[in-house]
Amino acid sequence: LGFGLVMPNCNLWLMELSSIRIRGRIIGGFTAIMFSGQFISPLVADIFVEKFGFGATFISVSVIMVVLIFCLVILRVWYNKRH
Repeated sequence: LGFGLVMPNCNLWLMELSSIRIRGRIIGGFTAIMFSGQFISPLVADIFVEKFGFGATFISVSVIMVVLIFCLVILRVWYNKRH
């Protein structure tokens, strides 16, 4: 469900922001990054699961994601104040 919502919305957002001359490269790069991440993430996660276990791996990734969301919200607020 999440990927089904993210992919078309990000494609639309990127197409609106990019010029007509580079849209194909932008969308191609975005698609390559998304699918590369899907391929690489289980390989990387397996290393941490073997070393620390499932629970610690999921908790660590959850904490990292919450910190990332917090940082992005702060950047968004800061950006909106400047413009």
